[in-house]
Amino acid sequence: LQTNVRLSAIRLELLDEQCLEEGTRPTLRMKVIEEGSDAAVPGAAVVVRLISTEDEPRDLFAAATDDEGFVEASFDVPELPGADLALTITAEVGEQRTVLRQFVGKPLSESAESP
Repeated sequence: LQTNVRLSAIRLELLDEQCLEEGTRPTLRMKVIEEGSDAAVPGAAVVVRLISTEDEPRDLFAAATDDEGFVEASFDVPELPGADLALTITAEVGEQRTVLRQFVGKPLSESAESP
């Protein structure tokens, strides 16, 4: 027996704040919850996409949340010299969708080498 449950708005929470940098392999721990009740949302589709000023958008990670609404995303952030980068992290379940945006910085060694 399958029932259709209508969710109110959903929210995507980053559980660990990280400084995202080109050329790294971060792991982002996230949770998708229902806005009104703060209940976990299992089975939500989560996609991490790289947006660049020099290249087409590309997906770096995609998975569904577990039974408790959690997902752990590990992915490689490429180095794209001369480009500004950002990540969009999208969570979607049914007709509900939410998006977070995160800036991606240049490696510190690159800026330290400048006179």
